[in-house]
Amino acid sequence: MMTRLIAATDDLAAVLGERANGLAGTGAGGYDPGLTGQRHIFNQFASSLDELTDIPDAPVPTWVRNEAGTWAERLRLMSDQPMSTLVHDDIRIDNLLQRPTGEIVFLDWGAAGIGPDWLDPLLARLERVDQDWFDTSLTSSAALARIGDEAVTSWLVGIGTHLAVRTVTAVDVNLPTLQEFRRTESARFLSAAARRLR
Repeated sequence: MMTRLIAATDDLAAVLGERANGLAGTGAGGYDPGLTGQRHIFNQFASSLDELTDIPDAPVPTWVRNEAGTWAERLRLMSDQPMSTLVHDDIRIDNLLQRPTGEIVFLDWGAAGIGPDWLDPLLARLERVDQDWFDTSLTSSAALARIGDEAVTSWLVGIGTHLAVRTVTAVDVNLPTLQEFRRTESARFLSAAARRLR
C-alpha cells in the first residue's frame, strides 16, 4: 500500500502543478486568497523557532534551541522559493480510498492551498518518518531529491517546533486530545530530524 501511495502522490503533485498554472501570481502574498498559502505557514514555523527563548516549557530539545536562529533563517529562505503548485496538504491514510482496481483516491481537500511541489510527496512519507525507510524513500521523488536533505530536515525541525510551541500556547477547549497529538507528532518529527543529522 505504501509503495502505491508514494507513486500516486508523486503523480498527484505533477498533475496539480500543471493545473495550478497561474494561481501563484494571484492575490496578496503570491497565492489565491481563497487558498492556504504555504509561504505563510513556513514563516509561522520560523516564528515559533524565534519565540523559543520566551517559551522555556515548550518540549523542544536543546539541540534545536541552541541553533533556533539558524533553523528559522533556513525556513524563511525556503519560504522565498517559488510556490506555484496546488497542494492537498493533508495526505494521511484516513484521507484516502483505494478502488478495487488499486488506484488511490485523495479525499478531504479542505486544507488545499498553493505551495511547493515537494510538499505532498513529503507528507505522504511522514507516516514512516521515524524509520530509516523515510530517508531512503526521498530519492524516489524527483521534487524531494531536487530540494535536498537540508530542506527536508529544516521542514521537520520547523513543524516539530511549531507543534511543540502550540502544546503550551494554544487553548483548544473542544478538542481535548489535540494537545497530546501535537506532543506526539512534534516528538516524532524532531527525533527524525535528529536522526538525519547524525
